[in-house]
Amino acid sequence: MAAAIAVGTAGLAGCTGSGEPDEGSASRGVTTAPVTAGAVPNPRPSSTGPTAPARPAEIDQMTPAGAAAAARYFIELYGYVLQTGDLTEWDAMSFPTCRYCVETRRYITSAHSSGETFTGSVISTEVVNIHELNELVGGYPVDLRVTQGPTTHLDASGSTIESGDTWTEVMRFETVFDGESWTILDAAVLDGVS
Repeated sequence: MAAAIAVGTAGLAGCTGSGEPDEGSASRGVTTAPVTAGAVPNPRPSSTGPTAPARPAEIDQMTPAGAAAAARYFIELYGYVLQTGDLTEWDAMSFPTCRYCVETRRYITSAHSSGETFTGSVISTEVVNIHELNELVGGYPVDLRVTQGPTTHLDASGSTIESGDTWTEVMRFETVFDGESWTILDAAVLDGVS
């Protein structure tokens, strides 16, 4: 189950909250019908390895669409940072107290410093719901259906530590807009939501 290993061990270990959606959140949400969105295209082709997802234009807007674009982009970075260890953009979008972000960073840094590598782990997303503006934090909670493709975790010698198939979970991303850009306050799997 390495597919779940990558996000499961790294990210989900840092999730906070009950994981339960707010009662009636779908009826209060800005978007109630699913909006389909595939994986972000890779605009920077490389013959030497993975490429980072494209940063969507909507990400600079303090709108529900901007929050959804930020959440999608952030989690779609996961496969890239897992394979490369490049946490530059991940860190730029991580709120300092984001447990999910910190645990993911810790997992990836530890694996890469030990010479471990990952293959696969392509992330695609679908917007399930964009909730109303949380005026206290200045952002929109965004629920995404996240699918992570097959993943293989290799040790420094190239031997398989674990591997896993595709998995899908619905996750809530708490977003914050600081006047210039979006950051992720936290993220968690919503238990019992498909």
